[in-house]
Amino acid sequence: MIIKNHEPPHKLLVAESLKRRLITQHHFYGKVNEIFLMERAGFFGELKVDYPLSKLNFKHVIAHDLRLPFYQNYFQMDTLLLNPRILLILEVKNLPGIVSFDLTANKMIRTRDGVTDYYDDPVIQVKEQAFQLSEWLETHGYSNVPIEYLVVMANQETILDIDSSYHEHLEKVVPIYGLSQKIRSIYSSYSTDFITYSNLFNLGQLMVDHHTPAKVDLMKKLGITKENLIRGAFCPKCSAVPMMWKGRRWQCWSCNHRSLTAHLPGLKDYYLLLGDQISKQEFMWFMNLKSDRTAKHLLNKENLIKNGSARGITHELNYNLEKDFNDIIF
Repeated sequence: MIIKNHEPPHKLLVAESLKRRLITQHHFYGKVNEIFLMERAGFFGELKVDYPLSKLNFKHVIAHDLRLPFYQNYFQMDTLLLNPRILLILEVKNLPGIVSFDLTANKMIRTRDGVTDYYDDPVIQVKEQAFQLSEWLETHGYSNVPIEYLVVMANQETILDIDSSYHEHLEKVVPIYGLSQKIRSIYSSYSTDFITYSNLFNLGQLMVDHHTPAKVDLMKKLGITKENLIRGAFCPKCSAVPMMWKGRRWQCWSCNHRSLTAHLPGLKDYYLLLGDQISKQEFMWFMNLKSDRTAKHLLNKENLIKNGSARGITHELNYNLEKDFNDIIF
């Protein structure tokens, strides 16, 4: 049973939105596109574990992209499988090429097309997640919970080259085609339950209730201002911008396509890039509207929660990362 589905990373959504709202000649467009491609590859890699997990023949509960509080910080797990015998953390990597490890430097090394890239060792990363999860469970009344962890290489073009003396990495790093068998093997090595299945579900729901999505201010990090953004509604048919509001419709200057809802993706962009509160004046500016009355009508039509009073009224933008943005990523 899946109690929490995959959730597009906030950083991926922000990068996608920012890429659309920057001219290609902007000096940070290339960097934003690089971040977008890297985040999307990572997210698509996480989706690939669904198939091998669907082949498991024992009762389990699954939570994807779970981010839990840990003292003054947070820790995030790509996928957590909960079973009455064990909890299993999966850290997913989607890296084509030859992958090896350097235990002296605590690095994972990927070589592809003559280019070598270095990453933090994911085995150390997921082992730390297991420690943090154990501590989190202790604070919520669950002691001595068996926790296992694996690093999953989700790309079929990954070639693992692990030194024969690196015993932990040989044991914990698995290609995705061997994931189902590996999990069954781990499951079979435990013979007793630490919790009932009904209580396991309650534990999983407790974790989901404490989940807090990460948020990234990519514009601030890169020094991009709102004045750098392309304003207006994009045409749903040809992507031309800005559409014009004419005759109670958005109309495209390029292909003449008309739409009632072309401003809705713009509200999502505003939410991701500029914040979750938008005033009528800010909406007019961002959507390139000339009419105060039109802006008021379009905002009121969405039945958004209002804060403040008189000219200080703002409308609350409230989106769910898991449910409201898959149409953008896919």
